Amino acid sequence: MEVLIMTSRSWVSSDLHTLDMVHTDLKPDNIVFVDDTLTTFSGQDSHGRPTDKANRNVLQDVRIKIVDLEDTRTLIAKSTAFVGTIGYTPPEVYCGIGWGFSLDVYSFGCVMYEIQYGRRFMPDFPQVNASFAFLERAIGPFKPMLVKEIREHCDFLFTDDTKRPRVQVSRQYARLVNAEVGSFRDILRNHISNGSHAFKCLMVRCLNADSRVRPTAEDCVKHLQIQADGSLPPVDETMAE
Repeated sequence: MEVLIMTSRSWVSSDLHTLDMVHTDLKPDNIVFVDDTLTTFSGQDSHGRPTDKANRNVLQDVRIKIVDLEDTRTLIAKSTAFVGTIGYTPPEVYCGIGWGFSLDVYSFGCVMYEIQYGRRFMPDFPQVNASFAFLERAIGPFKPMLVKEIREHCDFLFTDDTKRPRVQVSRQYARLVNAEVGSFRDILRNHISNGSHAFKCLMVRCLNADSRVRPTAEDCVKHLQIQADGSLPPVDETMAE
């Protein structure tokens, strides 16, 4: 949690969004410690006896910075350029419907999942339909308005069902997607602790396929900090829709 709070603070304090700039490639590889020097921690209990944490190497400075700013884009209007790294890039980038500041928010949702649970959110699927199907089944269905926008650029992604269109995926890839969705749900179930539900709701909102539903960068910082302080207000269940 501490790493995520520092990451979100570093992201916001860089003032990228305030300056109308989008990082476009937020991922763990671009989140580094300011100083990775290690020091030996000699822990002792109240009686001066070594604890089980004695003589461990720990970071001397836990401050974090976000790097790889060469791909940062100035956002005057929504862009349709393909940016980012596959697996950390939201649907609007793949479909060409135009992306904005919430691109970084989706990427931050991927970072939240990876730092908290130790594996990438989006599996390495060989087909874009499979990636969309995973997002649909793991996070939630694509809303009709979003489906309509996507169909104008990628009409092959969804079924023809007008009432409830679903992502089209072959039987071969459907099995693979369902297996990965099962693993995703198992991971969330096995990490139940105080505040985990609130954390999950924020993460799910960041990962929403619809950029209009995602929170702002500032919202992410506030939510994580309040959760860490133990004073998180009742969770808004709509965040996980």
